[in-house]
Amino acid sequence: MAKKIPKQLRKSIMKALVNSGDPLTATNISERLENDPDLPLSMKMPPRKFTFTMKKFAREVGLINQNVLSTNGLSRHGTPRVRVGYSLPKTVTLAEAIEAAGVVEKSTTGKRILTIKLDEETAKALEANYEGTLDEIVERMLTVRVIELDEEDDEEFPTP
Repeated sequence: MAKKIPKQLRKSIMKALVNSGDPLTATNISERLENDPDLPLSMKMPPRKFTFTMKKFAREVGLINQNVLSTNGLSRHGTPRVRVGYSLPKTVTLAEAIEAAGVVEKSTTGKRILTIKLDEETAKALEANYEGTLDEIVERMLTVRVIELDEEDDEEFPTP
């Protein structure tokens, strides 16, 4: 199975394509990624290596247009050698492009992180009896319990 393109790299590629009006070659996009402060150093790569990543990314995301910028003869197999430029339609916004790339940012507003220690037997019993991951199961159970507590409080102190 091929290696997956990281979300942060996907987001940076889309940002570079949205900010450009003209088609960009993989080399141009790679240069823009080198100057992107949001992209981690480990995800930056030389233009030649990035060309293969960009070809794969363009196939995965149907929104990216591949434009032939120039031709350079034929290969020995008879296929034309071309220089490809990548672009997005003019009407696409950054938010739409990032969403099309499959980068969904989770909202953390109004949520708190909680660590719960469970013994192995309890964890396995919960996973066996309920659907979803252990995190989702515990979250649903706590939400239901809070709703029940609110209803009990309403019964003790009826509002006129």
